[in-house]
Amino acid sequence: MNNKADQISVLLQVRDEKSLEIDERLITACLDIQNEHQYDKERNTLEKMRVVIENYISSEQGDKNHEA
Repeated sequence: MNNKADQISVLLQVRDEKSLEIDERLITACLDIQNEHQYDKERNTLEKMRVVIENYISSEQGDKNHEA
């Protein structure tokens, strides 16, 4: 699997097979972090992903509050 499109398609396929409700934007953002830092010796992708996920959740909650 050499190309980003292949990686995303596999992750989306697994998401669909497992009937998970995970937004494609979140999957893509996490994959981007992994790809950007895969060769960093001192990478801390877990912390970076935590920030992305928290920001996503916050923005989703904000959207829901505006809909009500």
